[in-house]
Parts: sequence; structure tokens; C-alpha cells
Amino acid sequence: MAACFERHQGKTCMEWVQQVFEDFEESMVEDWCSLLWYFWNERNAHYFNGVKLDEMEIVPRPDMVLQDYQQHQRRGEAVESESSTVAWQKPAAGVVKISTDAGVFPNGGVALGAVGREQEMKFIFAARPQDKR
Repeated sequence: MAACFERHQGKTCMEWVQQVFEDFEESMVEDWCSLLWYFWNERNAHYFNGVKLDEMEIVPRPDMVLQDYQQHQRRGEAVESESSTVAWQKPAAGVVKISTDAGVFPNGGVALGAVGREQEMKFIFAARPQDKR
């Protein structure tokens, strides 16, 4: 994975993510995505609720989440996600706030997206991986 970082310096985040999906086998991408998801949730728990990251959970917990996801995929069941109760807030002047979301579908497809807005909530940009179909 380190070589992937070196090869893609200077690329956009979306280009890098797309390249990871193309360059690595499915199990590595699943591991990588579960780690990213875990760190993002831990970041949000710390930022919004003051919850401290438990260093002993860094490896086992994302792995448990991935195993749960894989079990549901094998059975054809959807994994329910929790709705956020945090409302969107304007960023400070001169700052662009980026909102992201992702989805995984029963057919194996994924969707990623990002939207940037500034203080007056004016739309700045949107991004998604290129569809190669």
C-alpha cells in the first residue's frame, strides 16, 4: 500500500481512492475501507462527543466490523446504518466545508461522493469517482 501513496502523490483524493479500488484485490480494499470507516467514526466520536480513542481497539474493532459486513453480504442482508442527529453547520469565513457519503450495494457496487460549500452555503464543487462502464 505504501507504493500506492508514493505513486499517487499530487493526485486528488478521489483519483487516489479510485486507483486503490483498481490496483488492489477485494480483500485488501475491504480492509482498507473498514479502517478508514473506523478512524472516521472515532474522529467524529471524539470531535462531537469527546470520546477518546481506545488504542487497544485500533486493529480488532475494524476487523470485527468488516467480518459483520461480510456475513451480511453472504446472506444478502442489508446492514442498517445509524442516522446522524448532528445538523450541518456553516463553516468559518474563508473555509470550504466538505460533506462526504458512501454506499455499498448488494450487487457489489459502491458509490462515493463529496460536496463542498462555503460560509454562505453556496455550492463550490461536487466529486465522485469516474464510472468506467
